[in-house]
Amino acid sequence: MEVVLIIALFIILFIVPLWKICKRAGMQPMVSVIAAIPFVGVAIVSAILALKEWPLDDVDKIKKGVR
Repeated sequence: MEVVLIIALFIILFIVPLWKICKRAGMQPMVSVIAAIPFVGVAIVSAILALKEWPLDDVDKIKKGVR
């Protein structure tokens, strides 16, 4: 029973927010499921999000006249 509670807590604390962040970043939300990989999953998803060019970056470049 405790294991189920820990898994549910992990899903609520990590997977759901990452799902929404990935969707907002223009990525497939299923990328957030990678966070379920023990020890390295959250680091992998964080690296993907950190190194990806976000859609709002394009809008900022257009406003500044940079192409």
